[in-house]
Amino acid sequence: MRVSCLMLAALGMLILPIASKAATITTDVAFTATPLVGSMGTTPPVDPVMGSFHITFDPTQFYFDAASISINDLNINVDGGVVFSYNPLVSILTIGGSNLGSGAFFASTNDFSLGLKYDGSGFTLGGFSYSQARAGDSFDYRPAQNIVPLPGALSLFATALAGLACTRRWRHRIGAVSA
Repeated sequence: MRVSCLMLAALGMLILPIASKAATITTDVAFTATPLVGSMGTTPPVDPVMGSFHITFDPTQFYFDAASISINDLNINVDGGVVFSYNPLVSILTIGGSNLGSGAFFASTNDFSLGLKYDGSGFTLGGFSYSQARAGDSFDYRPAQNIVPLPGALSLFATALAGLACTRRWRHRIGAVSA
């Protein structure tokens, strides 16, 4: 019995990667980032930043600073080429200048880092940062986060406390009946 279970597990491990193999995607990715905020309070030289890229990747594979990407349009200066990284575990695509890689850059250089979330059919802007050589600052865009309002959080906390009180009372009654 143990041997057959091991054989089934091994067979499953061989079949699973074949069944989950997705087709390579070749697409154009467009974005607009605004409003941008300077990390030192400087006014961004370009706001909004807009662009599009032509990219080819397999969404089941990891990529680190891959070069199968090209710029279609970008309204900021970029030194060097553009690369991308992709993590299929969290479906995050990071595009950026190739001087330091796709996820990092030095302030006062012509570089950027763009974070996108891939949902299987399209991309959502997760964040954008850039710098320009003459600006002396870096500029960021972070989309608004869904924040739980305080009244909702308070009612949730009160419900949890009431549940704990009921549980304690119920345990106390069970203890009194069994004694």
